[in-house]
Amino acid sequence: MCCINNMSKKFKAAPEFDFSRPVIDEELYDRVVVSLNEEVEENRQRRWKDGLCDCFNNIYPSMVCSFLTPVIYTGQQIERLTRTKCSCCCFSGAVMATHGVSLALVPYSPVWSAVFGFSSGLTFLTGVLNVRNMIRRRNNIAGGDCEDVFLSIFCTPCSLAQGGRELYGYDRICDDMDTCREG
Repeated sequence: MCCINNMSKKFKAAPEFDFSRPVIDEELYDRVVVSLNEEVEENRQRRWKDGLCDCFNNIYPSMVCSFLTPVIYTGQQIERLTRTKCSCCCFSGAVMATHGVSLALVPYSPVWSAVFGFSSGLTFLTGVLNVRNMIRRRNNIAGGDCEDVFLSIFCTPCSLAQGGRELYGYDRICDDMDTCREG
């Protein structure tokens, strides 16, 4: 008992704080909190404008182009994203040329025909994947690379249509092509 009494005499009482008045300047505190909230708001990831299967939200040009002319529509989106002239023609030409060579080689060499056909498809799917990935990253949309790969391979037209609606900002069921021509 004696040791406990001696120890309590050695320690001093904790200082008392007055919490009724702030320790820091209120104006500085408000500026820090507002700037932190703005930073959190900027870093918050948003969602896609429409769902993957909302193709009927914009029938023309988004759905029609992604189902009937996906190579050209992918090239248009690449040109819009990269702001590089003739990238639509270069991408579409490369895919179509390798596909044409593949078809031309069918009677002569099935192996080389398959090689060119595979490279044509791989070039096209890589373009679709890059478009979706660039749109998602540019607009800070939630998602990941694995999701982009899966949707680009197995849901190619729907992925293209969703990317087109997001990229060009289509709101109507049928939109004119002026938004595509803007580049």
